[in-house]
Amino acid sequence: MYFLSSIGPALPNAMDSAFMISLPTTVILSGGRDLDSYYYTQLYQLVCTPIGCAWEEMEPTLTHGRRDHISTLVPNLLLSCN
Repeated sequence: MYFLSSIGPALPNAMDSAFMISLPTTVILSGGRDLDSYYYTQLYQLVCTPIGCAWEEMEPTLTHGRRDHISTLVPNLLLSCN
């Protein structure tokens, strides 16, 4: 099912089944699927300025495209190899 919205900037691509991570100052969009069932590997961050908001592609991308998935952020403190 595809939803259309007039609130906020347009998504970078027509997609469904993506996952959004809501943070205090931004939103991150991961994965998703297009109309031809191509699974996206891109991550996008919603960046806002006084002029408006836009989706910017982030690096790195997902190794494998995903849809209908769950995402979470892991604090850097938990990634220490010491």
